[in-house]
Amino acid sequence: MKKRFDIVLISLIVFLSTTFILFYIGEGAKDVMTDVSQTTDLMVNVNTPEKALKILKEGNERFVNDISNLNNVHKKRRDELKNGQHPYAVILTCSDSRISPSLIFNVGLGEIFEVRLAGNVVNEDALASIEYAVKYLETPLIVVMGHEDCGAVISAYDMLNNRTVYSHNLTGLLKKIEPSIKNSNSIEEAIKLNIENSASIVKKDSIISEKLANGSVKIVKGYYSLDGKVNFFE
Repeated sequence: MKKRFDIVLISLIVFLSTTFILFYIGEGAKDVMTDVSQTTDLMVNVNTPEKALKILKEGNERFVNDISNLNNVHKKRRDELKNGQHPYAVILTCSDSRISPSLIFNVGLGEIFEVRLAGNVVNEDALASIEYAVKYLETPLIVVMGHEDCGAVISAYDMLNNRTVYSHNLTGLLKKIEPSIKNSNSIEEAIKLNIENSASIVKKDSIISEKLANGSVKIVKGYYSLDGKVNFFE
């Protein structure tokens, strides 16, 4: 009889201990979630290109080192953004599935304004999007970013040198990259020159050039390596 009582007592102790531990863990997780949600106002008042670039560099460093920390993605932040957006950087980059600016720069909702076309090509629609960001959202930093192993640049090379035939619409896009191919000795060199050419087109836009002249906006260029690192240059 005593033996059976001891077994029941031990079972009860184990049950109560487990219940307490689970409750404690749950409360701890709740506290963590609360702490995270309380940091959702991070970076919402960045108004200089220098500060914006610093944030992007720090975020990319976290991404490269696998210590990403996304704060601006929770309910409080989503509710804040119902009142409007104030991104501190507009990123013009390629549509490549391996390139995701928000992940690369470890940023949350409402922090960057993405404009993506294959080969980071600049057309009227891309320029209009960038104009919108700098004029109406007062975004202080423009980043023109290409990347390693860019399929659009490689296709433009094949079209020019190997007479590869592509669809009508794709051919029109690739022709915008051709000048970079003609003035380069390798695909890698063409990718980097294509970044320069796209940035040059953006700088010539009347609305953007005015912002550049008064110092409220800055353009930087970036090259994304597939290991995760973004190297910036001007």
